[in-house]
Amino acid sequence: MSEQLSAASPSLIVNLADVTFLDSTGIGTLVAGLNRAVQFGGTLTLVSDHDRILKLFRITGLDSVFTICSSVDEAVSP
Repeated sequence: MSEQLSAASPSLIVNLADVTFLDSTGIGTLVAGLNRAVQFGGTLTLVSDHDRILKLFRITGLDSVFTICSSVDEAVSP
């Protein structure tokens, strides 16, 4: 992820559709990725429709920091 986010204006979609568990290490990695993307003028979008994962982002307030889409199609749409 770091390599892809080092390009000029990187645009990365992280598909969490099959993720059922996410801990602080995973969240930290995603936050670091987002920070790196922004540093290089890009974006990092998350994809998930799992209630458990979405609740974690709501509880931590990260739902207002990340763009979270329910599908990859939604994430790639302008």
